Amino acid sequence: MLNFYSGPSKLAPAVSKELQENLSDDTRHPFLEISHRSKDVVGLFTEAEQLFRSLFNVPDAFDILFTHGGATLQFSAIPMNLCFHNQGNVGVINSGRWSALALIEIEKWCQGEAIASSQPNHFNELPPTPRLEQDYDYIHICTNNTIHGTQFHTIPRFNCPLVADMSSEIGSRPIDWSLYNIVFAGFQKNLGSAGGGIVIVRREAIIKQKNVPSLMNYNNLIAKQSMWNTPPVFAVYSCLLTLRWMQASGGITHFEQERMIKSNMLYTTLEDCHHFSLPIKSDHRSHHNVVFEANEETIEEQFLQAALQADILGLQGHRSRGGLRASIYNAHTQDEVEQLCQFIRDFDQKV
Repeated sequence: MLNFYSGPSKLAPAVSKELQENLSDDTRHPFLEISHRSKDVVGLFTEAEQLFRSLFNVPDAFDILFTHGGATLQFSAIPMNLCFHNQGNVGVINSGRWSALALIEIEKWCQGEAIASSQPNHFNELPPTPRLEQDYDYIHICTNNTIHGTQFHTIPRFNCPLVADMSSEIGSRPIDWSLYNIVFAGFQKNLGSAGGGIVIVRREAIIKQKNVPSLMNYNNLIAKQSMWNTPPVFAVYSCLLTLRWMQASGGITHFEQERMIKSNMLYTTLEDCHHFSLPIKSDHRSHHNVVFEANEETIEEQFLQAALQADILGLQGHRSRGGLRASIYNAHTQDEVEQLCQFIRDFDQKV
């Protein structure tokens, strides 16, 4: 079976095997069943934090938090921690559904506005980098758009800090931490299983306010080492195993090279097809979420049915966009992508 779902998505086989073994009856530390205050779980969180800091070269000025709610909860939590209530001002680069949803949550806490948007072009390309007409507490950006298949290959620079949602690309290229006050991501694409998230926050950027809900208050989470209440222990365990696997595989440099090779394989295959097209502007295409379209609706239906019969899953586009999509993250091998490419070539010739 080949799994190209956008998230939750494929886990590395070594990670999946260890998770299964931890659920067996004879394991010594069943992380689904022991207290988060136990030394084993505390040690798990400590190792995960240290390993992430090492792999991603996170400066000491940042704290690393393991959180509930994937990335979406942070749409609300981030403005609460970085902006004064009803006084802050946040700019959003609206390049797709997730940045648009973030703007909705920002506006519940403070002033927010889309400073650039590619919605008029149906998000088939990224918006041009705007010139800022005023000061902002931060600029929110989603660096890779899972639904629409676009990616900022060069991160725009402004005279104020960025907050970046990197859920579907984190771990695939180095991060220039000087640009950011926060980088955040859900686990379920490149960092493990669903249910948890990670927030890397510049300590000095956090504003102390009494009206921030306790579980969303970063100072509380920092003080309690991400354990203000019972955290998503098993999700963090999956993250730790993924980080170990990433380190053993060669780290960020290895996965940066891999993403280029795998995405080029798939895009080249689709460009050569007679019955499929690529709607995304070529230099804005994502290396992780390859969006494509069949030239006829009946061909799309036939393609998805043939894929299921071939045990290839997850190729249907997001319900808000339609079309087709293949998501290729760190855990996907070159061989798996080549198998998908061969399936597409064979189907294209038979139709």
